[in-house]
Amino acid sequence: MVNKCSVPNCRGNYKNGPKVTVFRFPKGELLRKWLVAIRRNDFKPTSNSRVCELHFTKDDLEYVTEAYDERRGCLISVQLPAPRLRKTAVPSQLDGCPSYLSTTVTYREDPNSRKERLDNEQVAAAIAESLKTCTDYEKKHSFSSFNELLNVLKTADISDFWKMVTENQELNVQL
Repeated sequence: MVNKCSVPNCRGNYKNGPKVTVFRFPKGELLRKWLVAIRRNDFKPTSNSRVCELHFTKDDLEYVTEAYDERRGCLISVQLPAPRLRKTAVPSQLDGCPSYLSTTVTYREDPNSRKERLDNEQVAAAIAESLKTCTDYEKKHSFSSFNELLNVLKTADISDFWKMVTENQELNVQL
């Protein structure tokens, strides 16, 4: 059975309405906020009562989940099969009602998530810089022919303990 939206004037998941994701009513203090937000008099939600995604802002819905992989040092993002609702989300988009009844809420990223995100970005930048440095070093110190070897040895820091003599395509290293 497909659940239908409980908000007045909404046709979410009805036969002639849009097919949308629906969410259960929360418990506790958030339930009271939801009931005030949907503006439905004397409504008591049951276990089958739902509110559809059309009544939430894009900021209220999560379409991607993320986790940090410590072993590889990167942030892994995965697309969710259906949108997930933020824990603090409250319905705010009421179609069919005057616009002054619909409210918009802006969310700030909580400090711990922000710190974690910034740390992940810094680690990713450090890894990218390290890989670039490694690639540059390998490019500078690699060779595939004898002439390239001679060029690498000319630019290399070699101790005065060693003496290199090149004659007629031969390299002699002496102590």
